Amino acid sequence: MKKGIILAAMAVAAAQFAHAQLSINPEAGINIANMSQKIGGDKVSSSSKIGFKVGAMVDIGIVKGFYIQPGILYSVKGTEFKSSFLNSSAKVTLNYLEIPLNFAYRYDFDNAGAVFAAVGPYIGIGMNGKTKTEVGGASTETDIKFGSKIGETKKIDYGANFSVGYISPIGLYVRAQYGLGLANLSNADNTSSKNRVWGFSLGYAFELNER
Repeated sequence: MKKGIILAAMAVAAAQFAHAQLSINPEAGINIANMSQKIGGDKVSSSSKIGFKVGAMVDIGIVKGFYIQPGILYSVKGTEFKSSFLNSSAKVTLNYLEIPLNFAYRYDFDNAGAVFAAVGPYIGIGMNGKTKTEVGGASTETDIKFGSKIGETKKIDYGANFSVGYISPIGLYVRAQYGLGLANLSNADNTSSKNRVWGFSLGYAFELNER
């Protein structure tokens, strides 16, 4: 009897999933990246740098208008420092495999497309990175090492993404996003370094089920 109830429940769940709204969305765009940094409580001034992101999201409908949106992206973050002393600068580039999980709402305008808003956590896995330093016209590049030692950068980043966008009737969409890094990437005492990223992307939703 219990087996029959369990099997029936599984069959109903499978049927509901099969009829759930589902789409796969390749997406690419730019990051305007910076880092919030403090040393001993004092804020360190830095500038934004341009990176890119590319990957795909999956929309899984829950109830009408609401869906969850897991994804996987290659995302370039970092920051830039400039100083008038010896006309020097340092550009930090951090490349991540980012795995977001958004909780989203979409409002449709019939034949005029739809708007959407999403929020959710992300985890970033540091793949590689570089620091390019320029002093008096001479430049050097060093690889960033990920690890737990002083002078290394923590490999795991995490935080929250907030985004809004518009999707056209043909499935083409634009997204504006802000990524709030919550992980302190520095291993040094009394030092804090966290990612802050504005992102703008273009994507296309391949509908696997009718809405």
